[in-house]
Amino acid sequence: MKASEKKAFQTFLLAEYEHIAKAHFTAVATTSEFFKNYLAIVGLPLSVIPIALQLFRSRLPALTELKGYEPVAILGSLLVATMGFCMMLFIISLRNESLLYARTVNGVRNYFYCIASLDPHIENTLRALPRAVDKPRFFRKSFLPTIVAFGILDGAYPAVAIFLVCKLHALLSADVTMRAVITALGLSALYHIWAYWAYTRLAEGKPRKLLEFRLFPPAAWIARLAGRGAFGC
Repeated sequence: MKASEKKAFQTFLLAEYEHIAKAHFTAVATTSEFFKNYLAIVGLPLSVIPIALQLFRSRLPALTELKGYEPVAILGSLLVATMGFCMMLFIISLRNESLLYARTVNGVRNYFYCIASLDPHIENTLRALPRAVDKPRFFRKSFLPTIVAFGILDGAYPAVAIFLVCKLHALLSADVTMRAVITALGLSALYHIWAYWAYTRLAEGKPRKLLEFRLFPPAAWIARLAGRGAFGC
């Protein structure tokens, strides 16, 4: 590479470093803002439903007691849970974009550190951020509590619907009903964790496993579509 070409390339890398760094922080801010919107959209009905049941108890007793409306309650809860699940995947997509920006910045940082050829001891005193383009990883255990929170919040709607139907019609004993509610919440959390794992495997470009796509195909399909939108592949 000629000196003029090398200079132009370094100028390009510096400009990209600056723009990508700004894009990274913007993506992080967007993720946080969308997460707040997610909590408002998905969490609001949980607080409105008890109030609505009290207000319409005298006017629409059949509706408040779910007499004849059981399928509507179950399907409605599943619809809200599905919407929350899709919103979670979009939040993960935004997060992965910010991590992709961070990896790009790491690559630019690595280029200039390689040119500097600093003594390792001196470099360690100057550099706190990584130089590897495969860091940070898309799948991070520190993000799992957030995914579990998504799963519990999304699964709360089917769980509440199951609880109300079983309680109002005395279909199951109180103990069995609570076990069913806890099971629904647990399965929802596990499904969300599995979807997060499948999504990040696709983002990393790792091979797809049979277990990943046969047991949980909806999560894998949605993750595949979201991954194409986020990374252009």
